[in-house]
Amino acid sequence: MPTSQGRPPGLAQGHPQRWLILGVICLAQLTVLLDNTVLNVAIPTLTEELGAGTADIQWMINAYSLVQSGLLLSAGSAADRYGRKKMLVAGLVLFGAGSLVAGLADTTGQLIAARAGMG
Repeated sequence: MPTSQGRPPGLAQGHPQRWLILGVICLAQLTVLLDNTVLNVAIPTLTEELGAGTADIQWMINAYSLVQSGLLLSAGSAADRYGRKKMLVAGLVLFGAGSLVAGLADTTGQLIAARAGMG
């Protein structure tokens, strides 16, 4: 039997700020997607200006994904322990710092290390 608000009994209403939370998470994901898109667009320039070979380009692309997937479970555990908001902010700060270092990189090794730091 539905309640006076039209919901079946026992159905949770949800977090009052769920749309704001969804927006913040989507924005964080958008930064990651844009970063990977920018890297793919910049590959010809990186090859020319940094003298990057095929192996260097592959490492530039994959360093981020390897570190991110390797830390995924431990980061989730840390988020449960210390708080999701704190871990999201810390992750975005590290991502931003790594992005700055990647933008200032002079060698392929520095760029690969910065991309790994972003992960």
